[in-house]
Amino acid sequence: MAQFDVYENQGEGKNLYPYFMDIQNPLFERLNERIVVPLTALSNLKPIRHLHPLIRIQNHQYVLMTNLLTSVSATQLRHEPVLNADIHRADVVAALDLLVMGI
Repeated sequence: MAQFDVYENQGEGKNLYPYFMDIQNPLFERLNERIVVPLTALSNLKPIRHLHPLIRIQNHQYVLMTNLLTSVSATQLRHEPVLNADIHRADVVAALDLLVMGI
């Protein structure tokens, strides 16, 4: 598992949130849980600028729902990631800073 990997959601709520982005630092890889942010289709809501970065997955736009930050069992992320979104690192970190620190 790599930071900013995007995985298919194979649990409940996968219709509304089909993907999770793993944002947890690899230093904590041995923990049984992973910190993730769900993604939803852009058609489901109007994103808040800087809080909800847009991520393109398989030619569709998805919104990173930073305000829905959660954790899942690491076993839910044992399958192959759909993509690594490290290219969006700055936007993801800025969204987390905005949510937590207000900056």
